[in-house]
Amino acid sequence: FDQIMPYIRGSAEAELVQFYYAYAHYYQKQYLLSSHYFKNFHDTYNRSEYAEEAYYMYGYSLYKQSPIYNLEQSSTVEAITAIQTFLNRYPRSEYRNDAVNMQAELRLKLEKKAYENARLYFTLGMLNPALIALDNFMKDYPDSTLSEDALYLIVEASYKYAKESILSRQKE
Repeated sequence: FDQIMPYIRGSAEAELVQFYYAYAHYYQKQYLLSSHYFKNFHDTYNRSEYAEEAYYMYGYSLYKQSPIYNLEQSSTVEAITAIQTFLNRYPRSEYRNDAVNMQAELRLKLEKKAYENARLYFTLGMLNPALIALDNFMKDYPDSTLSEDALYLIVEASYKYAKESILSRQKE
């Protein structure tokens, strides 16, 4: 594809070659490149019969490159944004259910990372940062399955914080 793309640029076959080129990167597990080429294809040929699939594959490639929850999650946020954009543009897509499931899985990853970060502060004895992180977790993920554990940690961290405080501030 690298060798023939310059020669067919502007021809009728160029569209299909660029689409297959993006898939070639996907099948080689080069998800960052495939996401780029699928997005580029969609932006270039947004009226193509392959445009919907290309945008789905853009989000799916980003989903595939999303790291495990305890690593940096900027690519996860990018994947969530891409999938949401896909769902907004193509609400009746055949890929809709898969996209919704991927998005839920990615959000769960962010939720788990936020909880584990807060718990790490607590484990290290950094009680004030733990309370702030747990409070932020509860604001960001109020319907989380980890809410009960987070609330328990808030109570325990508050108790320990008060116990270690000076007498005049303990009641507060």
